[in-house]
Amino acid sequence: MKKNRFLRWINSSWSVRFIEMTLIPDVQGLGRLDVELIKETERLKSKSKIYRKTRLKHLTLSKLWILGAYELVRLMREITQKPNSLVSEKIKTEIFNTKKEFEKIRIPLTKFQMPNRQKPKKKNRLFGQFPDSFLDSSGEVGWKVYTTIERRPIEIYYRRTFGDLFLRLLEFIDKEIRSSLISFR
Repeated sequence: MKKNRFLRWINSSWSVRFIEMTLIPDVQGLGRLDVELIKETERLKSKSKIYRKTRLKHLTLSKLWILGAYELVRLMREITQKPNSLVSEKIKTEIFNTKKEFEKIRIPLTKFQMPNRQKPKKKNRLFGQFPDSFLDSSGEVGWKVYTTIERRPIEIYYRRTFGDLFLRLLEFIDKEIRSSLISFR
């Protein structure tokens, strides 16, 4: 496990205590899984028998990581919008922006629709978009989001990008809270 990244997750996870204390173990668990998925990516580069056996598991865990991370960010957004929230507007805005980024892949992964909640234009079409998971040549997990009409990728998203995004959000919250506590003294 890459200590540096894992320590970043652990250290920044404590920032959510100002939003909801009970989220800390879930954030730390996602951090651990993020690091484990990155480590597994290194092994998947070899394309050996292990690659074929663990590919589906790796793709599934990556998708579940996205869904879990999205739900945590969504919940953080919901909690910080309450009138008694103690976090700054800067933090609220950053959480909102992160949630919007996660929606770009989360909605196609779970609802097979566009992130802006539009329904397919043709009535006989069940899905407006669908994601196709893949491992690129470097072993990174990603999703190509296609339209059902043209069968061309509209967007390509990578799980690691979202791991970086969530970690940056936590570090931003930590930094903002620390600076507000220092200026409060």
